Amino acid sequence: RTIELRRSLLIGLAMGLAWWVIVALLIGTVINHVKLDLGGFLYSFVMLLLYGVLLGSLYFQRSPVQVA
Repeated sequence: RTIELRRSLLIGLAMGLAWWVIVALLIGTVINHVKLDLGGFLYSFVMLLLYGVLLGSLYFQRSPVQVA
């Protein structure tokens, strides 16, 4: 399978969303009983989505070039 930028970014977004579910929802609300207000939701959601996009773009840039 060839590595495409679009696929890398989408997988990175999915990873950012997964980390948000794990960190903000599961750890934050279930374990620590932290209330998730709109400001905290947006901050954590946007930051972890940006992390995912950065992760996907770095993966695309570091992947080896395939010559056909």
